[in-house]
Amino acid sequence: MYTMSIEVKIKKLHPDAAIPTYAKLGDAGMDLSAVDMNWDEDMKAGDYLVFECYSVIDPEVYTEIYNDILLKKYFTATVKRQWGANLSKFEGIQLPGGVQFNGNQLFEQAQQDIEKFEEEVQLRYELPIDFHVG
Repeated sequence: MYTMSIEVKIKKLHPDAAIPTYAKLGDAGMDLSAVDMNWDEDMKAGDYLVFECYSVIDPEVYTEIYNDILLKKYFTATVKRQWGANLSKFEGIQLPGGVQFNGNQLFEQAQQDIEKFEEEVQLRYELPIDFHVG
């Protein structure tokens, strides 16, 4: 079996956060951690429990993240969508020279771009439905 070792810098965002580990050499993914809490005291019927799980990479070490063309296009589209939402408040106002804002059109174009990029990312990077880690 071929194994490769790389060093990844990790920053814990919470003092109780557990660093993910591999259970066995050659595992496809790292094991998840459980939340240790008193369910009877901390949660009541009807309460919602929301988890936000992600890893943070050091952009000083992994500078290639800034050169990802899909990330750049996606970010541009989200800014365009926000700009369109802002300009839509001034729809119909005529500026000097007869120029009018069309924020709704800008917003719709950006929304279509975002949907296209999200679909492209899913097709390129999403694991198959039957893929099992662990």
